[in-house]
Amino acid sequence: MTIEFLLDTWKFFRTHILVFAWIILPFSIPLEILSTVYHQTFDYGDSFLLAALPEFLYIAIYPVFGAAVVFYMASVLKGQRLSVNEAWNLGVQNWGSYLMLTLILVVVVGIGFAFLILPGILLMAKLAFSEFELLLQRKNPLDSLQASWQDTTEYFWMLLTGGLVITGIIYLPIWSINHLVSESGFYPSLVGSLLRVAESVVMVAYTIFAFRVYDYASEKV
Repeated sequence: MTIEFLLDTWKFFRTHILVFAWIILPFSIPLEILSTVYHQTFDYGDSFLLAALPEFLYIAIYPVFGAAVVFYMASVLKGQRLSVNEAWNLGVQNWGSYLMLTLILVVVVGIGFAFLILPGILLMAKLAFSEFELLLQRKNPLDSLQASWQDTTEYFWMLLTGGLVITGIIYLPIWSINHLVSESGFYPSLVGSLLRVAESVVMVAYTIFAFRVYDYASEKV
């Protein structure tokens, strides 16, 4: 079934890639340009907070287009496809609660990755349903996390395996290109920026796969 859901993920992504790009790129491109200019222009010394300022800005804006992706996917399955503007508007309306959930996930999963990586991967699988519970079931962030922790139990290995497969498919080419570029010295900053912009779109595959599993789990309830 994991393979079937991965194939469904690829089919959905391939069919709707232009819409996903239009939802995400108007945010990720300016953010990447701003980050590049910031890091090349300002001397922030050893200050972690100043060095991470563009990442904090990304986290602050992510809920708008991150939520828009979820609402768009749900609308397609319902046969009432949203426009990009409608999806963005729903993202804006849910910005506060989704930002809070995002911050919690960043901290919790980040701590997990700090402990030899594996705990972070396991936490990502256990909390994979939280954004759908928050946005589609209108739960608060803590209830969304709790519901995801419980509801992913039966599908934990499916989510974990699918996530690892998607990671390999996405990041092996990215790491390979980065290595080749760094070895050749062919505009590494430019290529790195282009790869990060592309990454912002292809990472939707994680959300699509998790949502495919979530939809299947919901049907069985």
